Amino acid sequence: MKWKLFTLCFLTCGFTISLVQSQTVSRKKNLYLGGFFAVELTEQNWRGGGIIPSVQMAIDDINNRSDILTDYNLVVLWNDTKGNAALANKLFFDMITQEPPKIAIIGPGYSVAARSVALISYYYGLNVVSYAAQSNVLANRQTYKYFYRTCASDYAYNIPRIAVCQHFRWKKVGIIYENDQLFVTAINHFRAILKQYSIEVIAIENFEQGRNMTDQMVYMKNKDARIIFGFFYEDTARKAMCTAYHVGLTTSVQQWFLPSWYPRLWWTKNPDALNCTSAQMHEAVNNYFAVNDHSLSSNIAGISGMTPMQFEQRYRNQTTIINKTYHRNNFAAAGYDAVWATALALNRSQEQFAAMNYTLDQFSYNNPKQGKIINDQFLTVKFEGVSNYIKFDTKGNLEIDDVEILQLQGDEMVLIGLVYPINGSSNFEAFQPVIWKGNRIPTDAPVKKIITLTISPSLFQTMTVLSSIGIAMALFMITMNIKFRNH
Repeated sequence: MKWKLFTLCFLTCGFTISLVQSQTVSRKKNLYLGGFFAVELTEQNWRGGGIIPSVQMAIDDINNRSDILTDYNLVVLWNDTKGNAALANKLFFDMITQEPPKIAIIGPGYSVAARSVALISYYYGLNVVSYAAQSNVLANRQTYKYFYRTCASDYAYNIPRIAVCQHFRWKKVGIIYENDQLFVTAINHFRAILKQYSIEVIAIENFEQGRNMTDQMVYMKNKDARIIFGFFYEDTARKAMCTAYHVGLTTSVQQWFLPSWYPRLWWTKNPDALNCTSAQMHEAVNNYFAVNDHSLSSNIAGISGMTPMQFEQRYRNQTTIINKTYHRNNFAAAGYDAVWATALALNRSQEQFAAMNYTLDQFSYNNPKQGKIINDQFLTVKFEGVSNYIKFDTKGNLEIDDVEILQLQGDEMVLIGLVYPINGSSNFEAFQPVIWKGNRIPTDAPVKKIITLTISPSLFQTMTVLSSIGIAMALFMITMNIKFRNH
């Protein structure tokens, strides 16, 4: 009887413990994040679908932690913006009118879409954290009050571009760009920086999206632009570099700078739309320079417990990457860190929410104080990520300590040096040899050399003596002519 009673008590207690544990797990509430990704686009355009797996990785990792958002599970509900600002605007309003309420937004990746979303998110208390939007316009805090990014602003690349010019003693440059707001604002700032460092812009040309740029390339050629900065979207870059090849702007005389965010082997895509062979395209783009924010060392473990190398390996092994549902994306690590930055800001907001008798799951679009609390906490976020050390400045920009200088060598982008723009320095620290098409550094203009020709002293003395004798004889002959002219 005692044994049966003990057994019954044991089973009852075990059931009670199990029930308590189950209830503890079930008490975790969901916090919903809105996600904006550019997924369904043509192959020629930059696609952000490859960031979705890394975002989900971050969601899973945070939900499995016991030291962050312990009472909540993060859930991301994403939409496909197709890189379109108008569609992003519509999706945003659809999102806020549909249950459940979202407490923050991850994305968008395209700057035009990010501007559309970040412009209105403030009025609903929603903080926006982009993983790829680099437009300088988004740093305007009067307009985009709740915007942050885990990628570098294009402003951060201007000093490094200057540093490369100074290192190779280039004082004259040309600029050609696709007429898009993303590039226009970046170029306006870049031109001001060039002037500050006494670098002359000898030619600047632009063309409308989808239009032929032959006339602009010919003008660059006629102006003898040799150090050329090109600002294009990926699909336009292929057409631009093919045109530059036929015009004669991709020889050993020129050196090109292009954006760093093009995918690997970008120049090989959609060959039927180009008037260049694959060999000509490779010749056109080979050895171009690009600047990019410096990724962390592969042996540094971040807040997630992973090193950047471990993240990359795990990311590549995601099922949706392996089966090519989504293609690998260079901003995947920044997407992962964007979720972590958001989670940390939310975690730190809990105390102030509690002081107002709210919990995070009671977030309301109609309570501006809640959005302000979360926004303030973003400015306190600092952590080792898998893409970079994450810390935001007062404009929502990622603070960049150093910037990579890359060069296309063969089929790979090779790190050739670093620049440290955080202190305004323009010092270029070279790591790897630079490969030049003509096996020498191109000059920014034709080189004018004054060559002084001399003769040996002995020859000079001999010729002087002979000349003196000749002059003396000539004078003697003239004298004799005058004296005996009447004879």
